[in-house]
Amino acid sequence: MKIGQVSAASGVSQRMIRHYEKIGLIPAAARRASGYRDYDERDLHTLRFIGRARDVGFPIEEIPRGRRSKEHYAGWDPFVM
Repeated sequence: MKIGQVSAASGVSQRMIRHYEKIGLIPAAARRASGYRDYDERDLHTLRFIGRARDVGFPIEEIPRGRRSKEHYAGWDPFVM
């Protein structure tokens, strides 16, 4: 999915998705040959989790961060805390 698609599906703005990547809250997205960011279902679930956490008042500092790569957190489930 492109950033606009994952933004619409997750409810997290494109600007905030880029910000979360920049601060390391989510891993940098894979890139297509065209240079566009390419998100998968796991990214979508993570962004939905972050959006819900922010909606109920969790500060960014309390959301799991440092997701170095998708492989590093292959077993991490954003719905189980």
